[in-house]
Amino acid sequence: MDDLKKISIGNFPTKIVYHEKISDTLGVNLFIKNEFEADALGGGNKIRRIKYCLKYFKSHGITDIILDGDLQSNYYMTMANYCIPQGYTVHLVLSGKKSKILNGNRLQMHLSGAEVYEIGKWNLDKIKKIERKIKETCENKGRKVALFDIELSNSITLEASVKLGKEIYTQGKNIKIKFDYIFVAVGTGETHAGIEIYKQFNNLKWNIIGISIANKMNYFNNYHKKIYSFFKGKIDINKFNITTSFIGKGYGKYNQRDIDDMLKIRKDYGLILDSVYTYKCFKAIKKLLPTKKDSVKINVLFIHTGGINQRFFPPYNPC
Repeated sequence: MDDLKKISIGNFPTKIVYHEKISDTLGVNLFIKNEFEADALGGGNKIRRIKYCLKYFKSHGITDIILDGDLQSNYYMTMANYCIPQGYTVHLVLSGKKSKILNGNRLQMHLSGAEVYEIGKWNLDKIKKIERKIKETCENKGRKVALFDIELSNSITLEASVKLGKEIYTQGKNIKIKFDYIFVAVGTGETHAGIEIYKQFNNLKWNIIGISIANKMNYFNNYHKKIYSFFKGKIDINKFNITTSFIGKGYGKYNQRDIDDMLKIRKDYGLILDSVYTYKCFKAIKKLLPTKKDSVKINVLFIHTGGINQRFFPPYNPC
């Protein structure tokens, strides 16, 4: 298809809803942006990036896409399910502990039609060896391959997150709410950066707090320097606010206390959180909000980035 504008991807804008019970508990006006409503697959905010990826693949004549990541990766599940119908071959090199039952995003990736390589425990040398083999095989057949890593993804999809900032501003204006704080879970940093860029370009007073789920500050400092260079110094990266205090033991790692807490949040508030992203962000909201000093409640937006397929495995499903 020549005109990518004709490709309908995602249900946008996703809703912003007021959560009365959590608001009463925290003493704030808490709003949740339901990015998990973006599609039926559970791709969450990752859906926003897909059209930009497709545009890149088309303009560069790509036929095959190689991705490596976690067995339950939201992003790569989404990539597989949206790129394959557009004629691309997707190769997924997945690491992580395998369960006996295919579930969650892992099940969706196997159903997508992608070529799936499950390698067990993460091993960079093994991943690179498999990727080189895939690339060589494809190129010997005259095909053009994209090794889709974090750096490439961030460089071509940042605009999607800037537009998310605009969407939030428009929705807030429509419901006559000015957000004081915006909390978002941070993996590679692209979503947080896009919203912050929109805020700075439009002189908004949002306090945007990114909650890192795995990466340390050295990674983010390097990423933000690249953004500064790209925008030729028009962005103040010193205002980028990311905390690494809620990483815990790392990506996707949680203990029994976390499981009990997620189940309690589900029971008390009707809110499903995934252990990788949104649970860490929700914990941070409770810890980092300023102490109430007067009768005026602050307006807080929690961007629920997705991970809704967590409902198919622990802690919500013991299988």
